[in-house]
Amino acid sequence: MVLWNEPDADRRRRMSAELAATLEARGHSALRARATTSYEHGVGSEGLSFRARDDAHRLGDVVKFHWEAVADDSSTATVGLNVLVLAADGRVQRNYTFVDFA
Repeated sequence: MVLWNEPDADRRRRMSAELAATLEARGHSALRARATTSYEHGVGSEGLSFRARDDAHRLGDVVKFHWEAVADDSSTATVGLNVLVLAADGRVQRNYTFVDFA
């Protein structure tokens, strides 16, 4: 979740390169763009922060976990589910995100 809350674009770029090998034919630039957009529209302008829920589960090369975007008053603005498919080296090969707006 640190990537989504990171205000520094260069740090987001480095973090995304370490996190993912590819994202469903989108690559590092798409991950950086998603993190930047998310930061600008959620964290930066609305004061939201992202946090993972304590429900991550791994089955073979698939990991699933829920996350939420929360306001300063701890109210939940958005909830999502991520399903990650890991490559042999353990890095993210595919990332499927499902978002439920509160």
